[in-house]
Amino acid sequence: VLSRDGKVLSFNKSAGKLLSCSLELGEHFITLLPFSEGKDAVLSSLKGEDGEAVFTVKGRVIELSAYHSGSGAVVLMRDISEKSERDRMRREFTANVSHELKTPITTIMGFSELMKDSSLPSDKVVEFSAEINKEALRLKDTVSDIISLSSLDEGKLGEKKNINLSSSVKEEVDKLKNKAQQMEVTVKWEVDPALTVRGWERTLSEVLSNLLDNAIRYNRKGGEVFIKGERAGKDAKITVSDTGIGIPEEAISRIFERFYRVDKSRSRESGGTGLGLSIVKNGVERMEGSVKAESRLGKGTTFIVKLPLGRES
Repeated sequence: VLSRDGKVLSFNKSAGKLLSCSLELGEHFITLLPFSEGKDAVLSSLKGEDGEAVFTVKGRVIELSAYHSGSGAVVLMRDISEKSERDRMRREFTANVSHELKTPITTIMGFSELMKDSSLPSDKVVEFSAEINKEALRLKDTVSDIISLSSLDEGKLGEKKNINLSSSVKEEVDKLKNKAQQMEVTVKWEVDPALTVRGWERTLSEVLSNLLDNAIRYNRKGGEVFIKGERAGKDAKITVSDTGIGIPEEAISRIFERFYRVDKSRSRESGGTGLGLSIVKNGVERMEGSVKAESRLGKGTTFIVKLPLGRES
C-alpha cells in the first residue's frame, strides 16, 4: 500500500521476496522496481489511472497490478513464472504440431495431384501410392502420440491399480515381434513373474511400447534388445537395453523434450514422431516414478525406469 507520493505504508513478506530486496516503511517504492514498465504502472495509479506490467527479477516473471485509491495506491504482485513457462511450452508445442502435421499432408497432396494424371505409368502409380501410404501412417502415428500426451497432461487417467509387469512386458514384446523380425533384431526379456507396479495399464503399455519401439528402430541388423524387470527396494526397476547406434552425450539431456530428434533425417526415415520419449517421461512421472538414459555412441543405449511397487492385498 502506497501513499500519494509513492512511499510504502504497508507490505507483506512476499513483496520483498518477489522483488529480491528488503522493503522498509516510508521508502519510495518506485525506486525498487527494476524496469520502467513497472514504474510507469505505479505512477499511473498514483495519478488516478490503474496500471499493469510484467517484468523479470532474477529469472522469475512478475505480474504487477497497481490500483488507485483515495489515499494513494494498492500494488499487487504475483509470481507467474510457471504460467509463463507453460504458455511458452504451449506455443512451442502448437508450432511444432502444425509443422509435423503439415509436412505429411503436403506430401500426400503432392503425390495425389500427380496421380490424377491418367497418362501416369502404372509403376509410378504404385510408387506414389506407397509414398502416400507411408506419409498417412506417419500422420496417424503423430496424431496418436499427440492424443496420448494430451491425456497425460490432463491427468484424467482413472484409479490406479496393481499391474503384473511380466504380463505387460510380454504383451508389448508380442506386439512388436514382426517389427523386430523385419529389422533383424532379437528381443529377450526377463521379468520376475510376481512383480507388480502401481499405475494405469494403458500408461504402462505406452511407456513400454515406446521404449521397445525405439530400441528396435534405432538398433542395427543382428542387434539385440534386452528387457529386465526386478525389485529395487520400494520400486520396480525396468531396464531396456539395446545394441544400437547410441545417443551423443550432448543430446542425452534433451531426448525427453517434445519433438526433439537426435538425428532428424534418420528419425523421419524410420517413422519416428519425436514424441515417444516425451510420452515415456510424462507417463512415468504420472505414476510417481523416474526414468533416465545411459548411452555410448555406436555401442547402444539403456533406459532405466523405476515405478512404485504394487500394493499388497
